[in-house]
Amino acid sequence: MTLDHDTARVAAGVRGDGAWEPDIATGEPSLVSKVVRLNLLVTRALEDVTTKLGISLADHLVLGVLRRSPDEHATPTRICEVLRRTTGGMTLTIDRLEKAGWITRSADPTDRRRILVTLTDAGRDLAIAVNEELHRWEDHLGLPSRSRERIDTALDALLLLFDH
Repeated sequence: MTLDHDTARVAAGVRGDGAWEPDIATGEPSLVSKVVRLNLLVTRALEDVTTKLGISLADHLVLGVLRRSPDEHATPTRICEVLRRTTGGMTLTIDRLEKAGWITRSADPTDRRRILVTLTDAGRDLAIAVNEELHRWEDHLGLPSRSRERIDTALDALLLLFDH
């Protein structure tokens, strides 16, 4: 699967001359460089959206994991595995989300040694609102559906390579 030249440049955030910034001559960046650049650009856009809605990107990602988990709950360890974060950092995040009323913590009824983190109605509503805003941002990119399909397919292929 290949992308047409213009779609690939839009997806990678590269100007017509191969440079990302007018004062930095990168030549034609490598695949890894493009992925890193795309990650930076998308992260900035995601942070803009989440900040506007009163939540950090890191906190939103936790709400997203819970929203997609069975019965909208998971253990802190499982959330860390999915997001590839440390348990120490996750404890602070969970404290913050619980204080905001977006999640609750409780003992697992099947194993009282484990803690379950559960999404509240307010947390679900916020996660949905952020996702809706992110979809509007994505639509605002103006990519034709055929280009979106090609990019989606190419990204799936990259994820298979890296996410194992």
